[in-house]
Amino acid sequence: MPTSTPPPPLSSLMNDILTYTSIAASYIHTLTLHIRVLLAHIHRVAAPPLKSLLTSDPDLLSVALLLVILWLSLLVLNQAARMAYGVVALAMKLAVLAACVGSVVWFVFSHGDTTAQNVSTWDIAGPARLIRDYLKNL
Repeated sequence: MPTSTPPPPLSSLMNDILTYTSIAASYIHTLTLHIRVLLAHIHRVAAPPLKSLLTSDPDLLSVALLLVILWLSLLVLNQAARMAYGVVALAMKLAVLAACVGSVVWFVFSHGDTTAQNVSTWDIAGPARLIRDYLKNL
């Protein structure tokens, strides 16, 4: 029968946790020191050119603002173009519908309502018959 090993005492676990925590804290402290040195170097070297770019004429803020205004105006123009295309498409659809209704009204007025009642709208030969009759009358 295998024997199980007893769990380690609680004090050794706490010692391990404290040891690893102190090691991690020393690494974090060293890392923050390196980051502070790096930021000080960047501030000393890169800050004067950036400050001159931000305050010279034209400054970066004005350029960024102009780019944002350009982007917004292009969005507005895109929406206006879409609306114009929609209006033109609607006008074309209405023109086709008006032409269809106008041709029906013209046919009824020119041939009388009795002839219009005799023409079957679902008959394939109906338009051919109308064209043939129209050409005979010429």
